[in-house]
Amino acid sequence: MKSYSTSDLVRAVGDVTHAAVTEPVVITHHAKPRYVLMSIAAYERLAQAPADPRRAWRAGEAPPAGRSIRKGQTKPFKPELVGPMPL
Repeated sequence: MKSYSTSDLVRAVGDVTHAAVTEPVVITHHAKPRYVLMSIAAYERLAQAPADPRRAWRAGEAPPAGRSIRKGQTKPFKPELVGPMPL
C-alpha cells in the first residue's frame, strides 16, 4: 500500500487520487498513518462484506452452544468446513 503525507496530498492531489484508483493509499500526518483513501468501488466492496458474526460473551451469558463448549462437549474441529477468510 502506498503512503503519502498530508503535504503530498495538498501539493499533488491528482497523483494521490490516481494512486487510490488501483489500491487504497495511506495518508500520514506527522509521519503517522491517519487516513486511508480508496476508490468508491473498493469502499462499496468493503461496505457490502458480510458482518463478522463473532461475539464475546460473559460467563453465564453464552448461548446454549457456547455453554457446551465451556463444558468440553464440543465436536472435533474440521478445518475443511471453514471457508476462506474474507478480505
